[in-house]
Amino acid sequence: MGTVLEMRLEAGDRSEGLAAMDAAGDEVARIESLLSDWMPESEISRFSRDGNSRPVALSEDTAGVLARAMRIHRLSGGAFHPGLGSLIAAWGFRSGEDWRPPDAK
Repeated sequence: MGTVLEMRLEAGDRSEGLAAMDAAGDEVARIESLLSDWMPESEISRFSRDGNSRPVALSEDTAGVLARAMRIHRLSGGAFHPGLGSLIAAWGFRSGEDWRPPDAK
């Protein structure tokens, strides 16, 4: 999701630790396949891209995250907004270039 993940754990033995780390990595990959807006075919990317024009099936996990995000939006009086992708793009934060103020448009 556009960041680095470092895992450290303590385990009874090496094989137990490796199994736990593999399981954790698999779970991170599963969540990323649902929620990463860096992956064009993730559920959240498909929802963002196609949700205004047609129904998009979402897993219970993704729907739950969106419901929680909207609840936090309401509870914060709008201070938290889950739909910041357009604003982030307008400022150039994801382009790898120096960020810049957006134009008036």
